[in-house]
Amino acid sequence: MNNANIDFEKQIEKNVIEKIASYNLKEELNNKINENETMNKKSHIQIIYTILSVAAVFILCGIVVVDNNIMQNPIFIGAKETNDNELNNESVENTISVSTTSNIEYILNTVDKDKIFYTNNSSDETSCFAYEPNIENLYKNSSIVFVGSFIEDVESYNDAPLIRTKTKFSVSQVLKNSSDINIEDTIEFDRLGGVLTLEEYMKDNPYIREDEFTDVPANKRDEYYIIQDEIPIDKKDKLDFSNNEAKYIVFLEDSGNVLRLNTGYYGIRVLNSENEIYDYDTDKYIDNEVSQMIK
Repeated sequence: MNNANIDFEKQIEKNVIEKIASYNLKEELNNKINENETMNKKSHIQIIYTILSVAAVFILCGIVVVDNNIMQNPIFIGAKETNDNELNNESVENTISVSTTSNIEYILNTVDKDKIFYTNNSSDETSCFAYEPNIENLYKNSSIVFVGSFIEDVESYNDAPLIRTKTKFSVSQVLKNSSDINIEDTIEFDRLGGVLTLEEYMKDNPYIREDEFTDVPANKRDEYYIIQDEIPIDKKDKLDFSNNEAKYIVFLEDSGNVLRLNTGYYGIRVLNSENEIYDYDTDKYIDNEVSQMIK
């Protein structure tokens, strides 16, 4: 794994650990449940997304420092309450598998909002990387670069304190492959972020304190969900996996036993109709040497 990706993931990991260490769930559970009784789904989600959008985020040498109120209190987001038949998400040990859309969006749209603990662990271009994660550098420092479309999130799994998600993409064009992997019509890779039941996330997790999550009965932990979302709130529309027509360029690195996105969400970028590549830093679509390779 290259140094840039190690640095990026260490930043995210530290941010997650700090958030876990500062959870105060007893007060937050009571407050949010009361709020939920007086707030409908649409207004609740809009308010929370507004809070997240204006929260002060400061980056100091790659360490994400989030506004103290957001850091100390995990945010509850969700939608409607469902029964087991409606949810229809088969769980296995330390994993949750959901098809047709991203795991996060599926849970947000199907699970009662007071049963979701949501954190956004995004970083930005001012972080300290081994190299600037622009399109040219990502191409140069990736083992595999391909163009394709989202198929499904296969499963999320616990890599404490992080959650990772194995994601499946179709492959329409391989732009680079310096690995020993034979790339065919589809490919699976890991990316930061995802969703687990509270039971799955707490199991063998050394970052969870004994007094944490005590407000959730042990026999109910499989009904609550932990969401870690790495994509910045203001960029989520650029990674809208519910859009079946969207085409992406994906930058991967081969860590020896698993393929992972190179430098988190920077390693997956949507293309426009002209095959120009979206740039997170400038919020524009770019035509460069890499985009001109796309057919």
